[in-house]
Amino acid sequence: MFRQLFFFSLLIYFVVGYLPSQKYQPRWTGCPCSNKDLCKPLTIGPRQEVYLFQLWQDYWREYNWELPTTVALFEELDPDLLCHAHERNVRIVYKADVTVSQLWNQTYRDEWVNDLLQLTYETYTDGINVDMETEIAADSPERGYLTELMHQLKTTFDSKVPGSQITFDIPWSP
Repeated sequence: MFRQLFFFSLLIYFVVGYLPSQKYQPRWTGCPCSNKDLCKPLTIGPRQEVYLFQLWQDYWREYNWELPTTVALFEELDPDLLCHAHERNVRIVYKADVTVSQLWNQTYRDEWVNDLLQLTYETYTDGINVDMETEIAADSPERGYLTELMHQLKTTFDSKVPGSQITFDIPWSP
């Protein structure tokens, strides 16, 4: 069942595309878990990762929870998912888009990082999965700006959310 859901999710992801960038607002205030320790960021050392891309709200209830190590959210977080995942040492990270045309803008980069940090704090999640589908030419100045942005994101999260995870998806084509 897990394999079928995973491949179906990937198929839909590539056919429909990823969700547009949006500001997520949690539907709750305070830790939604009965065990408040589950709202602390997971501090897990290096391990082999099995990533799930959560595209639909209730699919997580069907997962084989012995396999995943990280769930990347492409939608609003279900607070029950947070508690369930953290109880099993599975990280929850949000998908984030980057507006390539704004990479040169330091104010945009600062706000982007701060917004993601605030989202992580407010939702008790464990990091960010940057999902960038826009090509950047090797000789483009945006390449350097993107590198600066990823460095800023990583160093900010390392200092403010110990144990957080930052990952980066890249566009791919044959």
